[in-house]
Amino acid sequence: MFSFENASSQLFAAVASLAVSALVFATAIAPANQGAILPGVLA
Repeated sequence: MFSFENASSQLFAAVASLAVSALVFATAIAPANQGAILPGVLA
């Protein structure tokens, strides 16, 4: 059996890094198109 604490910790780290990278990408690209992509991503 795998350690649930370890698995949940790794899952949280993966989700957090993905959210941060998505936020950085959205912030970087928004000025170029006046935020046209951001509502599409959030919808």
